[in-house]
Amino acid sequence: MKSLVLPAALVFGVALATAQGPQPPPVTPMKFAYYPATELKTLVNTLKGGGQIKFPRLHRGDHDFQGMSFRAKSAGAPELHNNWADLYYILDGEVIHHTGGKLEGAKERNPGSGEFGGGKLVGATAVRLGAGDIASSAAGQPHWWEVEPGKTVTYMTIKIMKQPDLQGAIAGNNTQTPTPSKFVHYKAAELKGYVDAVKKGETIKFPGVHRGDHQFQNISHRAKSSGGAELHKNWADLYYVLDGEVTIRYGDRLEGGKEGANGEVRGGEIVGNVTRQKLVAGDVASAPAGVPHFWEVEPGKSVTYLTVKLAKKH
Repeated sequence: MKSLVLPAALVFGVALATAQGPQPPPVTPMKFAYYPATELKTLVNTLKGGGQIKFPRLHRGDHDFQGMSFRAKSAGAPELHNNWADLYYILDGEVIHHTGGKLEGAKERNPGSGEFGGGKLVGATAVRLGAGDIASSAAGQPHWWEVEPGKTVTYMTIKIMKQPDLQGAIAGNNTQTPTPSKFVHYKAAELKGYVDAVKKGETIKFPGVHRGDHQFQNISHRAKSSGGAELHKNWADLYYVLDGEVTIRYGDRLEGGKEGANGEVRGGEIVGNVTRQKLVAGDVASAPAGVPHFWEVEPGKSVTYLTVKLAKKH
């Protein structure tokens, strides 16, 4: 068991749009999210050079593409978010992430916010995160960032709202046993192994995690276009493009689709402000709940991506 006691004066180098940052932008639940790898790299380089960035934050109400953070020193203290899970995409560098256990002596930052900081982290597990890793601290789980001397880390954070009622409903349906407090970590090397396997036509056993209000669902490989358009009324799709390229077509509504169970609609025609967005390896994108989309794969090309399902607020 490990205890971490940290002086309040210890601060990290530069962090933008963190939990203590500016107020969120207006909620835009139907806006498509797109963060190209080239722009993410540019933002990383600016932060590492000591510059300021303006991250294109997008808040959908039940999840928030919050920002990008750069740490050249360890965090000043542990923290805990009762109402939000943190989803991290490590873009550069490395860090030791201490997660779980018990946070003793912390103070709530604002009454009723569910945001706690300070105190002592007891019984945490240390996990090393490196560039290309995807990881997530569940809501209610304390954590602390330890940056070793001479190292830095830069990462993108997406906040996901905790929905206890939905977690219970998922458990009742028993579609997949939810593990709401489980730490998630997909190493870059492991993701590459999955990509290589599915590109060869092999079947993989992806270690998916379902927290009730969001699900690390699977790695998908497409060597041809979708059979038809699709729309998910209750879930947004978050994509981490791991390999290849694809064009995703989306628009305002779906006409002529057939609705099945759980608000899943297939087929029909996408109409209204139809947009085609090319995605390539390293991009992060997300189709909101209720927005129809279609995958276009050019002949001779393919795409492989990790999907995280984000529940619409219930």
